[in-house]
Order: sequence, then C-alpha cells, then structure tokens
Amino acid sequence: MENRKLKKKSQLPKQILYKSLILVVVCGVVLTLGCDEEVLLTESDILQTPYTVLANEKIEVSPETYQAWEFSFFNGDSLHGEIASEPEVNILLLSHREFEAYENRRPFQVYDAASRMQTRAFTFSYTIPESGKYHFVVDNVGSVSTSKAVSVRLTLTQ
Repeated sequence: MENRKLKKKSQLPKQILYKSLILVVVCGVVLTLGCDEEVLLTESDILQTPYTVLANEKIEVSPETYQAWEFSFFNGDSLHGEIASEPEVNILLLSHREFEAYENRRPFQVYDAASRMQTRAFTFSYTIPESGKYHFVVDNVGSVSTSKAVSVRLTLTQ
C-alpha cells in the first residue's frame, strides 16, 4: 500500500471571501433601507462638528414675493447655507436695518459672501461680523409670472 500524504487544501481564503461577500451584501441592504427621502450631508455632518439646523425645507416662492427668515446671531458665529432653485432666484443675507430698507424698496446692502443674484445653486460659509438680528431672504420679486421651487438648508456653528 502506497503511503500518500493527502494535502488538505486551506479553506481560509474561501471563508474570508464568503464572509466579505456577505458583509458587502448586508451593508448594501442596510444602506438602502429608508433611502426614499433626500439626504443632504454637509461637511459638518461628516466631521461631526456641533451645529444647529436653522432651516431645512423646500419652499415655493410666488412671483413678485420673497421668503425671509429672521435670526439672532453672535459675533463669530458661522452660518453655512446650501440653496438650490429652479429657475433662478436672488439669495440675500441682510442686517436687520438693511432688511427694513429692502422691504421698503429703498437701496440696501447685502453681505456679499452670503448673497448671490440670479442663481440656481449656491453654497456658502460665512462668519457673522457682529452680534444682532439678520435676515436670510430668497427673493423672487423681479419675476412677474414664474413661481420658484427652492430648497434651503441653513446651519449655524457657534
């Protein structure tokens, strides 16, 4: 009788391959569950910087109107915004005094770094220069016949 040594093939690579495949499938299922809603991730979400969501909504701005939010900020606060519109709108960040001028159709000044005229998409980060009341405005005043669908996400880091 011949003395043969049977070599047992290592099952380790196959086991690792199968476990990895199962892990990928399970992760894919977990990630796809509940993804019917749009999810907006920002740099703050990824870095887990503490922040406050000020606005996260989809609005319809009628012709010749605007939508405004009023906030009280402190010097050094960081305002982050992500705006998407179809079609174009004006995005304005105004001090309380400048907002009153805007409402009364008088000349007004915007904070340029956090404002954009005739835009469909605008992302910004802006450090508030002084404490006080501020107004964030989505402006459709110049349009006489077209409503605008706008997504607005504003967050504040203190």
